[in-house]
Amino acid sequence: QRLVVMVCWWGRAAPRVLSAVRSPTLRPVETISWEDFKKLHPTQRWKRTSPIVIKGCASDWPATKWTWDYLKNNSTDEDVWAWEGVIENENAKYVKGLKMRDYLQTCTSAPASKPEDTLVTPLAEESSAGLCRLNYEALATIERPTYLEARLSRYFKKIVHEIHARSLFPSRLAFPYIFHDGFIGGPRTFTGLHNDHLLNCLIQLKGTKQAVLFPKVPELYPSDKYEIYATNSQVDLTKPDEILSKRPKFQDVEGGLWTELEPGDGLLIPRFWFHAMLSLSPSVSTTTWVLTTANMHEIVGEYLLDDIHKIGLYKRGNCCCCK
Repeated sequence: QRLVVMVCWWGRAAPRVLSAVRSPTLRPVETISWEDFKKLHPTQRWKRTSPIVIKGCASDWPATKWTWDYLKNNSTDEDVWAWEGVIENENAKYVKGLKMRDYLQTCTSAPASKPEDTLVTPLAEESSAGLCRLNYEALATIERPTYLEARLSRYFKKIVHEIHARSLFPSRLAFPYIFHDGFIGGPRTFTGLHNDHLLNCLIQLKGTKQAVLFPKVPELYPSDKYEIYATNSQVDLTKPDEILSKRPKFQDVEGGLWTELEPGDGLLIPRFWFHAMLSLSPSVSTTTWVLTTANMHEIVGEYLLDDIHKIGLYKRGNCCCCK
C-alpha cells in the first residue's frame, strides 16, 4: 500500500517539480579543427582558460577504429572494479569480480537510448543560435548504470599503443600524463558534475557523448569531500527536485556550455571547469592529463597529501575513495 501511495505521489508531483526547476542557459562550446589546432603554438594549447572541442584530432588514431569484439579479444583476464551509480553524487557502490570481457558485453547489450534521452535539449525560441538547456526530464529518469574508470594500459596492454595522445601536446613545457585513464560504459552512463585540478583532454574513441561545462563559481556548490586531483559538486543533476529545494542558486549560474562528441573528437577542459557527461550509446573515451611547469608544484603537493589521507591523517571519513 505504501508503494502504491509513493508511486502515485511521484506521478503527480514530478511534473510540477520539473516544470519549476530552471536550467542555466547553455551555449555551444567553441570548436576548432585539428588542422587549425596544430597551427597553435604549444603554449597556446595548454594555457587555455575556456573549453574547446578539437574536431577530428584523433580520427587517424588506430584506437578510433576499435570494435567491441577487438576490445574483448585484446583485454586481460584481470578482474575490474566498476561502480554502480554516480560516484560524484556519492550514491555509488563498487561492483567487484567482473572480468573486462564480461563488462564490455554488458555495455553493448544494454538497452539503447531513446532519442529524447539526452543531456541537453534545445531552447525552442533560440534553437537557431545553438542555445540549450539541461534536459531534466531525461536526467530524472537515469537509473544506476554500471560505469568503469580504468587504466587502459592495465587492461588493454597489447593495444594501448594505438592511442596517440602525445601528438596533442608536443612541448617540453608540458608533460602529458600518458597513462590513459579510460571511461567505458553503456548507453545513458552518466558522470556527475565535478572539476579536475589538471588540464584534461578527453578523447572520444567509440560512441557518442554529450557534455555540459561550467566555470568555477560558488553557484556550483563545491563539495568539501576529499578526492585526489578533483572537486565534486553538490549539485545532483539527476535530482532536479533537490536542485530546487537545496541548491537553488545553480539555476542562475552563468557561462554554461554544452557539446556533443563523436569518435575522433577531443574536448580540452581547463583546470577547475566543472563538467558532467552522458553517453548516448556504448562509449569508450580516454583522458590525457597535462602537467606543466606552472602547476607541477601544486600537483606534487596533492600527491603527497593523498599519502597523508590514505593513512587516515587528512579528511578521514570525509572522502569519495574510502567507502
